Amino acid sequence: MNTFNPDRVSSQKLSEEVETIIYAHPGQYVREVIVAGINAGTNRHQRLLRAWIVLSQAGEKAGDPAVVDALKRWTERNLVKSKWLHGGIEVIGEVRPAYDVSWMRIIYHCGFSCRNRQMERHYDGFW
Repeated sequence: MNTFNPDRVSSQKLSEEVETIIYAHPGQYVREVIVAGINAGTNRHQRLLRAWIVLSQAGEKAGDPAVVDALKRWTERNLVKSKWLHGGIEVIGEVRPAYDVSWMRIIYHCGFSCRNRQMERHYDGFW
């Protein structure tokens, strides 16, 4: 599995490219999407791409697991392997309001990182 800094690859905004591919899905399952890099765990500079999506009416009819599976297959078919969503796809109720898209990516990345750290603390020493 490839890890990298997804914010810049060859001075191209990778997150925007992946978001465009997700919006282009023929099923029109997604109303809003945010793609950001999450920590891979091995190095603070290595990240995996993760998508947070808000379902459209068509997406709600299809159901969360079906939409996530369809979008995963769609992105893997239309992007090179290094741009796949190795960090996963999460269905959310709504996108938090922010002043611009870059701030939204930071908010979702930080929220994901904090949730994982809390779980690690909760299970620390359990095993």
